[in-house]
Amino acid sequence: MTTSKEKRFAWAYLRRSTDRQEQSIEDQKREVLKFAKQHDVELLRFFIDAAKSGTSTDSREGFKEMIRLAQGKSCPVNTILVWNIARFGRYDPDEGGHYRFLLRQNGIEIVYISEGLQGNDSDDLLIPVKQWQAREYSKSLARDVIRGKITRMRKGGSNGQKAPYGYDRLIINSKGQPYMIVRTLADHKKEIYNIRGKLIRTIPKTESITKADRDWVSFIPGDPEKVKVVRRIFKWFIYGCQGKEMGYKAIARLLNEQGIPSPNGDYWGHSTVNSIIRNPFYYGTLTWNKTSKGRFYR
Repeated sequence: MTTSKEKRFAWAYLRRSTDRQEQSIEDQKREVLKFAKQHDVELLRFFIDAAKSGTSTDSREGFKEMIRLAQGKSCPVNTILVWNIARFGRYDPDEGGHYRFLLRQNGIEIVYISEGLQGNDSDDLLIPVKQWQAREYSKSLARDVIRGKITRMRKGGSNGQKAPYGYDRLIINSKGQPYMIVRTLADHKKEIYNIRGKLIRTIPKTESITKADRDWVSFIPGDPEKVKVVRRIFKWFIYGCQGKEMGYKAIARLLNEQGIPSPNGDYWGHSTVNSIIRNPFYYGTLTWNKTSKGRFYR
């Protein structure tokens, strides 16, 4: 433990996931600098993980580098400043305690600024409780997110999937009223139509569609020419063409001969044809979460 008389040299760890309610990296940095100035802490370096979940260290390169350097023999700090326990990580108490132990082995104490926890003996009682609360928040949030995605799927909505070839995205508000159609072109530009099908504007591929948080997305048949192509692909695959059976390669070859651009605007390959024929969406089945990397729920 760092005594009150010992000069404190510190690193700061800043983290923000994608939760809009969390304090921004800049806000955390401002509070850390303010604390360091008020408490005569010499701040040497910031370690930052932006848009990273706190439930695991797998993708948190800033955190991993900080822990690695902190265990070195020439580590120049005795303090790590962090805004709160959740920013350090939403671990279970055992996992959080493991990292605190590694740091303390090298004489480093964590200071959780907003919670007033600076490594005193009494703090050791509070930290595991707050660590558990941070973990439970993530588990509750994950449960709510999954429940919302399942509800959206049952309504026929999308959970972020790209519109299948031949389909457009239909944007629907929280009252269930559709109000906008989005068509993605081969060059990834987007055409915006009103609900009556009138083109409003075209936006570049680097620009995102702005919609309310409670809006959701469904798919509807799009460009009539592309819809015809999808029907033709299935017809050839099932019935053949001119008395000949048609496989993926044969269908791709015929589409190219007819000068029909692929979904990416170039030539058709057998894998592209395969992806359309095997896509359960065209049979009326919405799929989601085929593979999962969920930490709490899969």
